[in-house]
Amino acid sequence: MPEFSGVTCWSIGSVLETIATEAVSPSDSVFLATHAQLDIRRLTPGGSGIPERTLINESDLLKEFLTRPTNNGVLVVPVLGASGAGKSHLVRWIHTQMPEDPAKQVIYLPKESTSLAGVVEKLLLGLDGALFDKIRNDVARLGRDITQESLERRLLDELAESLRVAPHRTVTERALVGESGLYLLLHDPFFRTQLLRRDSLIPRRAAHAINGRREDESDVPLQFTAEDLPSDVLDIRTAAHSSQRLFRQLVANDRLKQEAVDLLNQHLDVAVMQAANIGVGQLQKAFLGIRRALAERNQEIILLVEDFALVQGVQRDLLDAILETGERKGSAVLAPIRTLLAVTTGYYESLVETVRTRIESSSPVRYEMRVALSGPETRTDTEQRVVDFVGRYLNAARLGRNRLDAAMVADSSQAPNICDECMFKDPCHTGFGTAATGHGLYPYNRQALLRVVRSAAADAVIGPKDDDTDAFNPRVTLARVVRHTLTEYHGYIKQRTFPNQSFAADFPPRRDEPILSPAVEVEARQTSEGERRQVLLAFWAGAPRSLVNLAPQVHTAFGIPPLASDSLPPPESVVADPAPDTRSHSARRDSIPARVQLRLEGIANWNGRNDHLHQDVANEIRKSIHTAVLSRILWANPPVREAPQAAVIKAWPVSARSISIEDANENIARTVKATIRLGRNPENARFFEEIIRLREGVPGETLYARVRLDQLAVEYAPVVETLVLQQMERTDAHLVEALRVSILGATLLGYITPGVRPAELLDAALTGHLPVRADGELRTSAWQELESRHREERPELVMEIRNSLGVAQGTGNVLTIDAARALPLIKAATSDWSIQLTGDLPRWAKRAAKALVAVPQHVDHHISVLIDVVQQCRSRLPR
Repeated sequence: MPEFSGVTCWSIGSVLETIATEAVSPSDSVFLATHAQLDIRRLTPGGSGIPERTLINESDLLKEFLTRPTNNGVLVVPVLGASGAGKSHLVRWIHTQMPEDPAKQVIYLPKESTSLAGVVEKLLLGLDGALFDKIRNDVARLGRDITQESLERRLLDELAESLRVAPHRTVTERALVGESGLYLLLHDPFFRTQLLRRDSLIPRRAAHAINGRREDESDVPLQFTAEDLPSDVLDIRTAAHSSQRLFRQLVANDRLKQEAVDLLNQHLDVAVMQAANIGVGQLQKAFLGIRRALAERNQEIILLVEDFALVQGVQRDLLDAILETGERKGSAVLAPIRTLLAVTTGYYESLVETVRTRIESSSPVRYEMRVALSGPETRTDTEQRVVDFVGRYLNAARLGRNRLDAAMVADSSQAPNICDECMFKDPCHTGFGTAATGHGLYPYNRQALLRVVRSAAADAVIGPKDDDTDAFNPRVTLARVVRHTLTEYHGYIKQRTFPNQSFAADFPPRRDEPILSPAVEVEARQTSEGERRQVLLAFWAGAPRSLVNLAPQVHTAFGIPPLASDSLPPPESVVADPAPDTRSHSARRDSIPARVQLRLEGIANWNGRNDHLHQDVANEIRKSIHTAVLSRILWANPPVREAPQAAVIKAWPVSARSISIEDANENIARTVKATIRLGRNPENARFFEEIIRLREGVPGETLYARVRLDQLAVEYAPVVETLVLQQMERTDAHLVEALRVSILGATLLGYITPGVRPAELLDAALTGHLPVRADGELRTSAWQELESRHREERPELVMEIRNSLGVAQGTGNVLTIDAARALPLIKAATSDWSIQLTGDLPRWAKRAAKALVAVPQHVDHHISVLIDVVQQCRSRLPR
């Protein structure tokens, strides 16, 4: 038998044709083969305005929907939930289960009939008549006689006209309605261009009316938001003056802008109907005619709407028609109508209060689609049902649509399990486990599957992470957990390079998800297939506290060899799913103080969840590294006197400018190049954790940190020493300039003359107090002043030169000079006998140098004085 390794028991084509994220997309066989029992909450009025929630299934809902008494012939039942929660799936399932009944006329609006013409045709039930035919003909002109561009402009015109004649209910609305309100902006050529720009609301709404909903479009109805109003226009001078004034008011006043958005949305449906030539009230009149005709036949209408966004453009007329009471004086003049309406929770809550009141007056019951993955509302079998849900789709992906269609599957229990035909069934099911339905979970196991489902659910929430962060989202699960993995990683699985870091990046851990400790990550990376083993442990092994082997079949399938060390604990069960511990394993020590646990937890989350590292923790780490590096500086290469602590801190402070840690909220300029840069990786996270343990004196392994600190000290001590020498201006370049000042000063004071041996030059440069010249009286007063100024500043100059060239001994004074370093510097200094106060001349030598800079301008005068002295001497001597 072939080895169970790198097996892909599905094709990318079969995945794409069976794993649909929209309930309307798959064939009936695929749809029913993958259907799983749904979690539905019945919401009924409760005390204090809080609805009572009762858990039911889809069969219960179907029965209630068909048997609940109508209110004067009207029953509207909203099915609420987030986008992708399974509302459309439920409506489609209800449609497939509707019993044959001649007394019921079923109108089903699936997501595929999303164009305005498609919606109208289904609502009219194929009935003939002048009114029906006129509506059909009018709406059929969309896309044929009325292009999208012309429909866009007609939409703006109709919207403007509707707002021109609209009454105002508030003082704020008074500035927005009428001929001086939004009507101006909608007709202003400048702002019309802005409102018609690509991907703005008006073009998308026009495209929806003609072509229907795009595949990538949300099931939230297309409405104006504040972002749709022009607000980033840089030059509005080409707009009319009155338009400019209103525009500036909208930009400056958020409340006024929101009022404008609300008004536009209130009149949008009317504008769509008028622009599409349907006319306000025509569809309502036609649908009421249908209800009247069916009442004569004693029939009832069942209206199933998979997505409330389907009927945008005719919502107003349709809601009016289905909410019209059917009984007059005890007689049914309109056919009763039961409406099941899938609508996102947020949009339902945003409906005009009068509309919601009319809906809820027809039935106090609403239904909510939400499966919690954790928390008080979680059912004990929720996780198993999630696993079974995915298992059905994995089986469908392996079978393919053609085989499911040929089997004419009418129920998920009737779908064949392709695992029964697989030669790898035993090793696959033993290693990776199965759903309760018997479907293999490969390439997932239970732990990996639930982790990625939770990650996908949290990552799918846009905006504030509210309760939906923890809700099971079937659409997201199918799109990312099933379809994405089976297609994008098909080649990697086949080549045995899965799981990998790319897969881990696709599914980051949630806040309540256990993560590998940095120590375990480091240990895993040091083994064969280290990075992949790290991902395997995090997902398939449930983030254990130490290195472990999984079932041998898992290692064989993925090409990650098991570890042979006898010190490893027994292999963990790959099917069991222990309750997650939200703390990192590195912080689970009862003996560790809470504040230290928080620091360790923060480091683990920085590494495993890409969190920011808290500044306090980062500073503690920097202090330890800083201390270790400074302790290794010996000031012996080159030999110099040890720098004062203040000078060291100034040259290499304890800050991000010296030791930078990735994502530690460092406020430093991009141009700053830190001496030590520590990136986000398991090795550094382990290092940081052990530093905290060392600093706090808590139990745990710290050898890694001690060794790493020593390595950093050895590597960076010379670098930091150089930085300090540069800061104190004690480098060779600085010393050459300082030695030249000292030697020229000694020459000025008559201690040496040019041309003496290097040893004498060195002696002169290191002598601070020079004897007074014997010929001092022959010097001019200006010359004597220069000598005096230099003699006064010279001791400090010489002391700094000694500190820069020697080693302090005994009392702390420099008594030993590094001549091997000094003599080449002397040679360089005496290669040029000029003095410059710029360049590399150190600050501490400038005061002694200032006196010497003025020497050249006094030389000629001083020579002339000496010549006069010589002449006087000659005049007094015999010839």
